[in-house]
Amino acid sequence: MDDEEVALAIAEIERGLCDDDPNAVRRMRRTRHLFVARVAAVVGALIAALVLLTVGLATTSGGMWLAGVVVFLLAFAVDPDRTSTDADRVVDQHVDQWDECVSVSGTWSSLVGELRAAGGLDRWCPTVRRVADGGCGVSTVSIGRWRPLRLEVRRRWFAEGIRWRTEGGGPIVTGHLRCQPAVTGDEVLVWVHAEAQRCRHSRRALRAIRQETRTGLRRWATAQGTPKQA
Repeated sequence: MDDEEVALAIAEIERGLCDDDPNAVRRMRRTRHLFVARVAAVVGALIAALVLLTVGLATTSGGMWLAGVVVFLLAFAVDPDRTSTDADRVVDQHVDQWDECVSVSGTWSSLVGELRAAGGLDRWCPTVRRVADGGCGVSTVSIGRWRPLRLEVRRRWFAEGIRWRTEGGGPIVTGHLRCQPAVTGDEVLVWVHAEAQRCRHSRRALRAIRQETRTGLRRWATAQGTPKQA
């Protein structure tokens, strides 16, 4: 793969991120800018420490040498390799997410083809109804019987499954369904992930989507054979 193909692949990934989660793109840009600023601060502190230590040794000035040592130690306080993990941990504290995985009997090509033909897991989910289709992969769905939750969902297919994201005035929930062949070759592991910024409305949406997804996965697995929880 040459440089042009790598650039095209990166551009495709960035377009996919913009469609699936625009907030993720903004967070990545903010993290990148913060990383560059920290690197510049570390380099500046190291240069200042080198100058102070050199002057202190040349003039036998204890104050200059001590100042150089202090600046050198301060350079490690803004080390990006030490602070990035803490920043990621703070971001994760404000995100609710869940994962489901089911082993489905069948070949990868046949199961992915069936999933594409059905337009997703809606066929096997007990209370999911498509209320309207807006075109361009956007549809309005209703989840639940007694207090139905209406969501506007944008779906985007890729090689191994489907990415989706809720839009409109409701909570923003993003997720994906991915099909991966098992080692045996006669089963496929179906992974589903969903996440949303932590708030009361997003929790309700995540609970409703997880319940329907869990039931839909089990029904789909039962239709193909004996389901096994991975």
